[in-house]
Amino acid sequence: MAINEPIRVSVISTTLNCQEGLRECVEHLIQELDGRRFLEIVIVDGGSSDGTWELLLEMQQQEPRIRVFQEIGANISRGRNLAVQHSRGNVILSFDSGCQVVDGYMRLLIQPFIDDPDCGVTGGKTEVVGMNVFEESVACLQQGTPKDTFNPSSRSIALRKSVFEAIGGYDESVCAGEDTHLNHKWRNAGVKYVHVPEARVFWRVRPSLGSLYKMQRRNATGSVILRNPWGPGGWVVRLNIVALAVSLAGLLGGVVGVTGGWYAAGVGAAGWIGYVLFRTLRRKRWKSFIDPVRLVCVIAIMLAMDLGTWSGTIHGWIQRRRMNREK
Repeated sequence: MAINEPIRVSVISTTLNCQEGLRECVEHLIQELDGRRFLEIVIVDGGSSDGTWELLLEMQQQEPRIRVFQEIGANISRGRNLAVQHSRGNVILSFDSGCQVVDGYMRLLIQPFIDDPDCGVTGGKTEVVGMNVFEESVACLQQGTPKDTFNPSSRSIALRKSVFEAIGGYDESVCAGEDTHLNHKWRNAGVKYVHVPEARVFWRVRPSLGSLYKMQRRNATGSVILRNPWGPGGWVVRLNIVALAVSLAGLLGGVVGVTGGWYAAGVGAAGWIGYVLFRTLRRKRWKSFIDPVRLVCVIAIMLAMDLGTWSGTIHGWIQRRRMNREK
């Protein structure tokens, strides 16, 4: 798939109620726009009610290389697809509106296309950050997972527009998990990928147990609907669901007097606790959780995320079954 045409880059994103950090992120990216290789920033708003849309209109008025559009109700997949449709470049660089990037980020992510005409997709490195003890605990759990070396997030990905169009873009039937699905499609098409760890993106983690639960539930639901029957966690989800089922069944059995009920409840709970310890101790994370406050935080965090994954997986099964019946 060698392509020798000059590289022309459109930077795209979609946003919804993400006013905080948006201006700083976009102004950082504007510094690399040169009108020749880096043409424009295209942002689609999904119907913000917190002043984000007004801020986007203001930035567009101040900087004509920023082009903004709005479609009320558009989910993240629809928003990204619309941004690509409005773009003028032959290479698409996608970012998330709430993230921050290193200096020279766009140049780093685009350089492989210049060096190698066969390159079709590049991905940067996401670094998760937290602003308090709770968020730092979340960041520690999520840091060090080398997913972006082979499965780049759409907060840090660039791909040729011809590749994007050939694989059909993002699946608009889901509100989460769409970037993993996109990755599967270009990989299955045999597109060459180059990982660029120097192109770092800083993403602030979710600030509460409730937001973590909702994030995991959306991701798991979307992943199941997009034909991954066990969601984003694979065998881990299966083991956790089994542990939860054994624990609940044992608890109910113990209450009504079934022999071995309390024993089964203990085995199931021990299985989940063992998983918590595994997640906490691996990759030298234990150094971060010697503090008892952080240890309590990580147990609560993992419970919220697991509950989100469990409920999202079950919800995805139900939704997928309903969609199959309607076909």
